[in-house]
Amino acid sequence: MPTQSIHRKTGKLAAVAALGLIATQAARAGAYYDLGSTMAVSDVSANGSVAAVYSSTQGQYYKWTAAGGLVSIGGNWDGGEALISDDGSIIAGDAVNAAGLTSAATYNVATGQWTTLGSLGGVSGSSVSASWAMSGDGKTVAGLGWVTAAQAHATLWTSGTVIDLGSSVSGRSTRINGLDGSGTVAVGWQELNGGSHQGSYWKNGVQTLMVDGNGLALRDAQDVSSDGTWIIGTGAPGGSAYRYNTLTNVTEYLGHYGAAADTNGLSAISADGNIIVGYDRAFGPITQGTGTIWINGQGTMNLTDYAISHGVALPTGTVLATPLAISADGLTITGLDNHSHGFVISLSPVPEPSSYAMLALGLGALGLWTRRRKELGAGLAAVALATAGGAAQAATTFYTSETSFLAAINKPVVDDYSDLAAYVGSNLSTPLTRSPGGGYSYGLFAYSQTTGTADTVYISGTAANPSVSTTNALNDVLILDRFTGGATAFGAYFYGADAADQFLPVTLTVEVLDAKGRDLMQTITPTGADGSGFVGFVSDSAIKILNVYVTSAAAADGVFPTMDHLMLGSAVTAVPEPSTCSLLLAGAAVIGGAAQPDRQASWPTRPALRAHAIACRRVPTFSLV
Repeated sequence: MPTQSIHRKTGKLAAVAALGLIATQAARAGAYYDLGSTMAVSDVSANGSVAAVYSSTQGQYYKWTAAGGLVSIGGNWDGGEALISDDGSIIAGDAVNAAGLTSAATYNVATGQWTTLGSLGGVSGSSVSASWAMSGDGKTVAGLGWVTAAQAHATLWTSGTVIDLGSSVSGRSTRINGLDGSGTVAVGWQELNGGSHQGSYWKNGVQTLMVDGNGLALRDAQDVSSDGTWIIGTGAPGGSAYRYNTLTNVTEYLGHYGAAADTNGLSAISADGNIIVGYDRAFGPITQGTGTIWINGQGTMNLTDYAISHGVALPTGTVLATPLAISADGLTITGLDNHSHGFVISLSPVPEPSSYAMLALGLGALGLWTRRRKELGAGLAAVALATAGGAAQAATTFYTSETSFLAAINKPVVDDYSDLAAYVGSNLSTPLTRSPGGGYSYGLFAYSQTTGTADTVYISGTAANPSVSTTNALNDVLILDRFTGGATAFGAYFYGADAADQFLPVTLTVEVLDAKGRDLMQTITPTGADGSGFVGFVSDSAIKILNVYVTSAAAADGVFPTMDHLMLGSAVTAVPEPSTCSLLLAGAAVIGGAAQPDRQASWPTRPALRAHAIACRRVPTFSLV
């Protein structure tokens, strides 16, 4: 991501056949299973034989076994995770209750029946509660329950009782992301004033806000070992992920795997706390990161390389980008790869401590040989849009007509970038903080797929009609983040341009992450820069992150995603349904930005095809800070 989109568990996967250094340890052969596009394999039983899966495009849940493959079990996925008990007999997710609203629920594998678990009395959109964690014994489910349309509390469901764990900061939300084996220790986050999160855990219902040895607040807690001793969590952008001991209150920072500016996240931990899986990524789509595995006594390694070294034969070009779950023994890992396909991997046993040094040496050498530049792909889960059945329960609607979009929102404001007219033809340092009015603001910057770092933003168009674009680096992603003001509606015009700012016929993907952790994607192929590239989203929760990138192009000299006339607002009433989109969990944490003056722009008229040609984009960089 990372990031607001929080995964419960992630797996110990993969690596390059480490030159046979641990061949004698391979008591069993590794195995790889491709579960298909957008199948998020988010939990696995203790012995790795049964996995829980949700599909964003189908909005339902599945049970997976090697022998039986994917078996649909229904339910109504609307954010959250698919969870499974250690013995594989209970699956937790969401289902529709008697009132027609989505609620946290459990599925009994033996009877084939869903049972909804109840709420805290609030409703947000069509949801009253959501499942994010389950204890190993299957007796306790945890996640969030809505107390108002905009505030949720960490919630436990156990023995037929709904337990509201509340919030230690008045008016702010909490959520549980992980449970220990018995449901005694719950881990997650506490929202603070200002909207940031602090890692938190509850033991027997009593909350502890987590800090390190210097008194600094830790970020979101993601998972916990079976005995409740070890908690893992995600670092801030440029910060280290951590392992926290609940007995000693000592924080162990696990360091960086990739570039120092990357986000290092942890997703899941083995039962004994000695194996942890996660990811390393810079800004950009979550599936374009690098999956990682940390082993006590060995440190952090590339997950793909590690899996291959443990007997797993991966298809050429497959990267285990986002592990989501790990079995109790650490030998089965599940998640999403760089093609947004769900995967299950079984590994040969972890080598004995005497083999660690040789393994690390082999992986290091192999890593240098195998690493290659990441390919730009679709973002998390590369979601295909669902346009037919299920529209009645849609939580988000997309529009390709500006007129229809405007009819569906209240008090729209627009950012036409007119205050950047003097910088047309220039690259500006990022992030830029934009405040178009109406109480809304957001951060604007670009991410370079080539360098793996934040990039400058290019101001394109003409002085009369400025727009924003990426710079010379090919395959850059245009990113909007740090939205404030609670906008639930977003619209803008998008197209691809060449280095002279001339329109190019390309396909673009616009990806939006909302406050419920759902990742919504729309692919468009504008026919010109004259209004054919409008995309609008209206959600039942606030917009958090937006990415724009080129997914196909015929031009050989580079294509740059370009955007102008951004519109923000809120839904008029319930989300309308001209065409319904399916959503997938995602997240990417990005940095907030430099100050920019507030202004309320007049409503725009879409400019004609850009005639202003710029000889070269490699111009001096200006800073608006």
